[in-house]
Amino acid sequence: MQPDSDRIERVRRRMHASGLDALLCRLSHHVLLLTGYAPVLGNSFVLFPLEGDPVLLVPACEEKMAHDGWVEDIRPYASTTLLQLGRVLEAVEPMLAQLAREKDLLGGTIGYEHDYGMVPASYPEIEVTSPATVQLIQEAFGNADWKPADRDLERLEAVLTEREVDMVRLANMIAAEGMMAAKAVLRPRIRECDVAGEVSRAVMAAGLRLEPVRRVMAFPHVLSGPRTEEAYKPFALTSGREILRGDQVLVQLEVYLDGFWAEITRTFILGRPSADQRAAYEACLAAMERARQMERPNDHASGVDISARSVLIERGYGSSFRHGLGHGVGFQAISHERLPRLHPASPDILLPGMVHNMEPGIYYEHFGLRINDDVLVTEGAPEQLTPLPSDLEWATCTRRRTISLPREVQPERRTA
Repeated sequence: MQPDSDRIERVRRRMHASGLDALLCRLSHHVLLLTGYAPVLGNSFVLFPLEGDPVLLVPACEEKMAHDGWVEDIRPYASTTLLQLGRVLEAVEPMLAQLAREKDLLGGTIGYEHDYGMVPASYPEIEVTSPATVQLIQEAFGNADWKPADRDLERLEAVLTEREVDMVRLANMIAAEGMMAAKAVLRPRIRECDVAGEVSRAVMAAGLRLEPVRRVMAFPHVLSGPRTEEAYKPFALTSGREILRGDQVLVQLEVYLDGFWAEITRTFILGRPSADQRAAYEACLAAMERARQMERPNDHASGVDISARSVLIERGYGSSFRHGLGHGVGFQAISHERLPRLHPASPDILLPGMVHNMEPGIYYEHFGLRINDDVLVTEGAPEQLTPLPSDLEWATCTRRRTISLPREVQPERRTA
């Protein structure tokens, strides 16, 4: 991969402003930010100096994949082999100590990950930064001055480069294939879990036929009928419930694509919409449209939320919109702490290059409905990254039997 010169320049400007001689990170989304490589196991370390080339330490099993990023100095290590049984930190400690001497960082100011928040999944089990990690790196760098860099990293992740936006755009295109698969199989008596399975199949098929995509994961969540009332919560769980004619079916989908994420939602109506379903759906559409009309660069994120929320209040759904309008998407998918936070109390300012979702929703007893797209803040009007219709006619499914899936359309992958 060609180096993302824009990203490298932004990182070094931020480091200079914060008085950092180097960044040392382990969390996978930070490694991706600083190297272009998305680790699998969460056992990679990156040393990014203010001057000179960054160094990436990776498990030996990931060495080949690590070359997908732009860092040239890749140093593999083995913690457990057939001849030894060891731990990651024990294997990495002498390598970090050597790097501190090589890069003349003993006594320097090193930025590190101090906070521990939500970490995006890259595998069923990953290792993350811990107090033991912090102690190890501090010992390896001798008398260095350690400075928490969490706010710097958070701000760096909030504004994406053109290459990074292209990856999120591609993740949205693949997510759209998954949502089309959900629409295609919806019929009375199909189970939520069977719909989720078709979504996963479609996402994997769409993503892994692209070159040079290496890793794709789908996280579909299907709630139907009265279970949709629960969709405002921080997590959604698919069940084995049979979907019935007349149900609203909320499908939330996160897609991971080589470290980058899309998060989208559609609510389908199985059969002719009832008066309540139509009114709630049209209210969410109107709130989404108002938010898009109001959003411009350098605006307060809170104002965009309030503009959408006012529509729902006007239509009698104010107390039923039970979360913020959106949050940052790109290096993560569902954390409501990611900048920019579209929330009535948010202090965040919208900047060109930020990607966030818009998810107006209505939830009351035995009923839930949400529409969710990812959008890019630009110099003008926001750009919708989710290539899906959202009108009620499209979301209405009147088929009585299974139909074949639509022909998959291969999106083009743009490279830096």
